[in-house]
Amino acid sequence: MVVLNIDCFLYSLSVSDATGAVKLAYRVLLNEMGYPPEARQGACQRVCLPLLRATGEETLREFYLSVVHEVMTIVEAPLSRVSLIALYIHCIHAQLHQKCEEKKNF
Repeated sequence: MVVLNIDCFLYSLSVSDATGAVKLAYRVLLNEMGYPPEARQGACQRVCLPLLRATGEETLREFYLSVVHEVMTIVEAPLSRVSLIALYIHCIHAQLHQKCEEKKNF
């Protein structure tokens, strides 16, 4: 039911607005000082990843291009600085890669 609602929500948005919706959940994930870890984890699991799975290819591309440099900076950080946030960003990157591969093979 939630996935259906997310699909309907994204379908009603322009590419720019859909990208903004995904970015909003992503920003909550990155905001270590503004939200407790549980809220950030919930934003990732219940909002950001489902939005990324349900979104169209153009929105996915726009989102990825807008955050790729930031993601690379976090992923390439020294191991001692790797935090929970970096692991979640890695998960998002893996989801994006998987979705792109699925679309290529479709």
